[in-house]
Amino acid sequence: MNRITDLTALLLTNTILFAQNIKVTPVVGYTFSGDIEGYYGTYDLQNAFIYGAKLDVEIDDLSYFELSGHRNDPTLKYITSTGNARYLV
Repeated sequence: MNRITDLTALLLTNTILFAQNIKVTPVVGYTFSGDIEGYYGTYDLQNAFIYGAKLDVEIDDLSYFELSGHRNDPTLKYITSTGNARYLV
């Protein structure tokens, strides 16, 4: 948790110092589950939360460098036709 606090403080400090040149944008979302039936079983994708951030740096007038990162941790489960379940991811 300290890493997140330190990173947030660093990003906010940079944003305040260079308010005209740097933009930090949070990205949040959610994926919904679904399943696919196969010949020998079913693949089931569980719901998952998506989070990340984008960092935009203005290099020149109307020229930007963008760095973005996203994370999604879904669970994929394979259920065989006999009812046995295996977690694939």
